[in-house]
Amino acid sequence: MKEEEHHALVERIEPRHGLRQLSYMKELGVGCDRYKLLDIDNADVRITPADALQNLLPFGKEKAL
Repeated sequence: MKEEEHHALVERIEPRHGLRQLSYMKELGVGCDRYKLLDIDNADVRITPADALQNLLPFGKEKAL
């Protein structure tokens, strides 16, 4: 994401010490930092991070359902 597109997300993560929470979970042995991305809308086909971000809209610019 471009800087202007992820500003709102960063604003929510940083005050909650989100990055420290992730590193602490790893220290505790909870979870994993290596994941496989699956497209659950298409028979659980494995996808790349670039595929996952394709057609992503910035926060506040979502289409109305």
